[in-house]
Amino acid sequence: MEEERLNQAWDYFVAGDLDQARSLMLDLEEVLGESFSFLNLKGYLYLADRDIESARFVFESYLDLARQVGDREQEHIGLHQLAMVYREQADYAQALALIEEEAACLEQYFSEDKLKWSVNHYEQGYLRLKMEQASEALPWMCLSLEAALTGDDLVAQACAYRGLAETYLALEQREAARNHVIKAKSVFLEAGDYLGAEEVEDLLANLV
Repeated sequence: MEEERLNQAWDYFVAGDLDQARSLMLDLEEVLGESFSFLNLKGYLYLADRDIESARFVFESYLDLARQVGDREQEHIGLHQLAMVYREQADYAQALALIEEEAACLEQYFSEDKLKWSVNHYEQGYLRLKMEQASEALPWMCLSLEAALTGDDLVAQACAYRGLAETYLALEQREAARNHVIKAKSVFLEAGDYLGAEEVEDLLANLV
């Protein structure tokens, strides 16, 4: 019953109804407060409220719990989510350190999981891009796309194309940027991710 209500809270969050998501979260905290899905939702809600310190505390707790129980899947997720918090603070160096720590976890426990690698490589590239290291970001974005194309996750592929477009734009290679934006939009639409397609449309407008 509680898990169903937690799933409903996630549905509210995804739909943008944050008040309903918060209400359910508060009701469920006593029962599910130590579950990974609950902590993940709680952290995202704090981020939505721009309460960065609380979000960081939640994802630090998430990571600590994963390590206590020896759950490597949740450990790599916790590292990734905590990096996201530091990225929101514009502390890109600390975020990158956590993403590199996640990469070490992937190498040891999930070395054949191409989707996990695609997401990790994307973040490695994106954070370098945010640190104005576009030349260093480019090979990571290429690796992200290469890994994504080995699977059938269209959103991962579209994100990699978008990341390459942003990187080429930063490198002032406008034609390459435009080609990758067009590809990203096409794949987002194929995946049914219309918000993603709309966001890259804004990027395309800068390349006309």
